[in-house]
Amino acid sequence: MTEDEQRFNRALKHVRSTVERCIGTWKSRFRCMHRSGGDLCYEPAKVCKLITSTAVLHNFCINHNIPLLEEDEEYLEEIVLRELQLELD
Repeated sequence: MTEDEQRFNRALKHVRSTVERCIGTWKSRFRCMHRSGGDLCYEPAKVCKLITSTAVLHNFCINHNIPLLEEDEEYLEEIVLRELQLELD
């Protein structure tokens, strides 16, 4: 593997980790965004509206320093641990 490939892989790993943590926090704040056995619970058009509206609300919470609830933080820890385990497997 070349030096460029190694540098790319390190950068990709860092960005992927950041994105996964962000999505985990988002899913903790809005539980409707978490998996339900891999099935869509709503019509695709409604799912698009849910994603957009919860992303806007999540960004609002971040911009106004609205913290996650304690139970959401515990839920986020479970998600992060599960994701780390999947990476190790």
